[in-house]
Amino acid sequence: MDSSDHRTGGVVSAVDQVKRHRDRVAVFIEGLFSFELGYELAIERGVRRGETLTSVRIGELIAEDQRRTAMARAFHFLAYRTRTENEVRKKLSGLKYELAVVDEVIANLHRLGYLDDEAFSEQFARSRIRNKAHGPRRVRMDLIRLGVDAELVDASVASACDSEAVRDAATRAGRKYWSRALREPDVRKRRWKFVQYLVRRGFDSGLAGDVYSELAAEVGL
Repeated sequence: MDSSDHRTGGVVSAVDQVKRHRDRVAVFIEGLFSFELGYELAIERGVRRGETLTSVRIGELIAEDQRRTAMARAFHFLAYRTRTENEVRKKLSGLKYELAVVDEVIANLHRLGYLDDEAFSEQFARSRIRNKAHGPRRVRMDLIRLGVDAELVDASVASACDSEAVRDAATRAGRKYWSRALREPDVRKRRWKFVQYLVRRGFDSGLAGDVYSELAAEVGL
């Protein structure tokens, strides 16, 4: 008889701490392992030796444990940096949580203010332009890859990528690349390589050409 048979209910014969996970307990029904629970949940719900658990009650306890552990995993994932809804959803799905559990956790995170794709995408766009000297196209591609809705991406990029900020970022990126560009003795190849470098970073080719001309003029080229 496997453990699933003991989820049909019966008398709890033991509640033992799980050795490898001391914050969890193993519940035994009539001498055989039935399911695991978080220690705090077991205490809160009064799961103890001698109690009779029905199959419905066991299902409710397991479902609540799934919600709590999924929420804890999500908080841990969010502790390192802000995330998009899609990132959190993929993380929890990859940990094999049921769709209903994932949906509930996502809804709770939105309600608590831990998930906000609009705020995330605008902050991300401003940070990438200011700190990474990335252009609008690169920023947009990165946000789309993170799973942000395309309309939110467009609005965030439009808000964060004003012409002055974009030009400043392109100039900063160009200055860092300038010494490498000067290694190319052929003027036309030098300009082409410089422009392509900025285009790869997400800037428009016209702006890249303008930045090249400005930096070249500074050194009399």
